[in-house]
Amino acid sequence: MRRALAGILSTIFMVACSDATGVSPVDLEVTPTVDGLRLANHSGADLFYQAVDAEALALWAGPSATTMCRDPHCPHVAPRVAVLVPWSEVLGWWEDTRRVGVSWWQVVPSGDGGWRVAGTDLQSREVEVP
Repeated sequence: MRRALAGILSTIFMVACSDATGVSPVDLEVTPTVDGLRLANHSGADLFYQAVDAEALALWAGPSATTMCRDPHCPHVAPRVAVLVPWSEVLGWWEDTRRVGVSWWQVVPSGDGGWRVAGTDLQSREVEVP
């Protein structure tokens, strides 16, 4: 009985924590390392991302549904793959950077030959630089 209840509660929690894109905040694991950010995509879809120095991000509103990169050539992590983003590729990176904001979203075909951001929710997380 407990196992069945735990399974039901786990399913409810996973559905409740998903956004309109079907991308859950835990689908992209963000881990700072000495060499850069390790981004591990645990979803079944490409996840596009942007990493920005947290102080620079405070001066800029950050990506929105209209400014998020939607081109398939933009930085993204393929499904069930991990990549290492060197610190030098973080927007606004400098040697004294202490915190980095990482935002991610899903892009899908728009039906007119272009691409669009799936849903309107943008996932993000801030991490400390080791």
